[in-house]
Amino acid sequence: HAVFALAVKSEVTSNDGVKKIRMSKFTLVDLAGSERQKATDASGDRLKEASMINSSLLCLGQVINALVEKEQGKMKHVPFRESKLTFLLKDSWGGNSKTCLVATVTPSMTSLTETISTLKFAQRAKQIKNTAVLNEDTCGSIAALQAEISRLKSELESSTLVRLLPVSESNDPLKGATISALRNQYSKLNNEIKALKDVTNKRASQVQSLKRKLQ
Repeated sequence: HAVFALAVKSEVTSNDGVKKIRMSKFTLVDLAGSERQKATDASGDRLKEASMINSSLLCLGQVINALVEKEQGKMKHVPFRESKLTFLLKDSWGGNSKTCLVATVTPSMTSLTETISTLKFAQRAKQIKNTAVLNEDTCGSIAALQAEISRLKSELESSTLVRLLPVSESNDPLKGATISALRNQYSKLNNEIKALKDVTNKRASQVQSLKRKLQ
């Protein structure tokens, strides 16, 4: 197998001292195909390599089956630690990510078993649903965070009336799309305010703890 992982981090500091940190990770994986040892006549190191490839693919299949069962509401342990491959792909399968799978098959009848196995693998993988959200963390002084909360609250209040307006009241598709976009913005601002409140409360408790120690 070949695994290429790229981590990207960006930091933006506003004029009021609030720093927003965003993290993202891009993973590109080329999975080696499973091999029938009888068909390839592999021996020695090549045989050992093929055996390890098949073992890791088997673990990956077990992980996907477990994730599919979890999607169906079953309590299932996902064995990500069974192999290095599944551990590296933990974020890609069932995590905070967007995953694209390309299955490569051949029309040759000699590889019919491998083709069917690959298609079944892709079919199971399609049943896994990931929910990707923005990886953003906010930090800064308590005063700066409180100012940011106030700013977001003012934006939130300005969009409250739009959120309450049903889209069906407007026959204009453009207005309906605008209202839907503003509703999404309203929900996003709500989440940002909640996250900032949590950070502010944590900072305030840390300050109080330090004050008690200094007394």
